[in-house]
Amino acid sequence: MQEKEEAEMLRKRDKRDEIAFGSFSSASNLHEEVESRVHMGYYFVVMGELTGETGARSSSIMFLHRRNFLNLDFIMQSGVFFGFPPSYFKSYNLVGKLRTFGFIDYSPKEAVPLSNEEKTTINQIFNLIERECERNADDKTKDILFASLELLIFNVSRFYSRFFNEQSRYLLSVREKFKLLLEHAFDLNDRRNSQVPSLIDMATRLNCTTRYLNDVMLFTGDKSAAVEIEQKIVEVTKKLLAESELSVAEIAYKIGFTEPQHLNKLFIKKTGLTPMEFRISLV
Repeated sequence: MQEKEEAEMLRKRDKRDEIAFGSFSSASNLHEEVESRVHMGYYFVVMGELTGETGARSSSIMFLHRRNFLNLDFIMQSGVFFGFPPSYFKSYNLVGKLRTFGFIDYSPKEAVPLSNEEKTTINQIFNLIERECERNADDKTKDILFASLELLIFNVSRFYSRFFNEQSRYLLSVREKFKLLLEHAFDLNDRRNSQVPSLIDMATRLNCTTRYLNDVMLFTGDKSAAVEIEQKIVEVTKKLLAESELSVAEIAYKIGFTEPQHLNKLFIKKTGLTPMEFRISLV
């Protein structure tokens, strides 16, 4: 019995450390192929035919992992995937590098459509990865796979730059909607929610992911959506400090903080002063 349990543990450990490469013929097929490994911590790069809201199809590429897999609507119909556990590339600090690219956390509906030339480029990289996966592993296998993955990610980053430039008018409209929501959210005379408006709240109302919203704001301006929210909180706080006799705690509760020290911490971070020091400086 003990030998059987040890064999099962070994099998699971081996599965956690292996590279997954394959193809899928339907959305449900993709789900079946990647679900168990995603829950084990795998990252997947998926390229295939994506069905848009209008029903039109286009070749696209996206990334799947624990953070964006739950409640995911699979609308990619056929294609190929490459999956890996971060532990496989642990010595390369892969997870740290992935976090610098916002599109890693985008949803499928935010996947970048590929031109024919871009699709060819990604296919070539996938072919390289597939050939390396089929070889007997040696001391260069991880180096080649990591270099291939980096090449793929940098190309996808380039594709998003191209796509954002092409969609600049639409992205500007997203920016304007965000700014209007932000103004309304901090209209203290007409608030439906007493909590501090968060990045998640804004992204949900705009029907996009937080990373996508941050990237749109950075592309169309010079600040992320998260920074815009923080600056709005400070702006409103300054106004109340200057124009009312409310205490700092009362201002914090009025804005929506449950703990006044959270407002103090943010205010110091943004201005270098405590709220009370700022109020005194106005005298």
